[in-house]
Amino acid sequence: MANLISVALLNANLYDKVKAMSYKDGMTGLHNYRFFEMRLKEEVLRAKRDKTEVHLLILDVDYFKNYNDSLGHLAGDEVLRKLGGILFKSVRQNDIACRYGGKNLP
Repeated sequence: MANLISVALLNANLYDKVKAMSYKDGMTGLHNYRFFEMRLKEEVLRAKRDKTEVHLLILDVDYFKNYNDSLGHLAGDEVLRKLGGILFKSVRQNDIACRYGGKNLP
């Protein structure tokens, strides 16, 4: 019985880890588009219910394609990782930083 409980707890823990990973962008460590879409819907519903506002800030890296094309994708990836780190450190605890772009768009 103890073995069954141990395996069940291990499986539950692994499930939680995999679920958390499915909401993270592998490049930047920020939440991904899937998470963004889910949370935006939740926040809009909460704002309607509470009669409050939702604020959204979207950033774009100017000339990023040119940067990638001239210096290579490895250099572009490093820019995305650094920008992700800056955003992650800059948001408040109750804010959500996500990577909107990337290959995980519908």
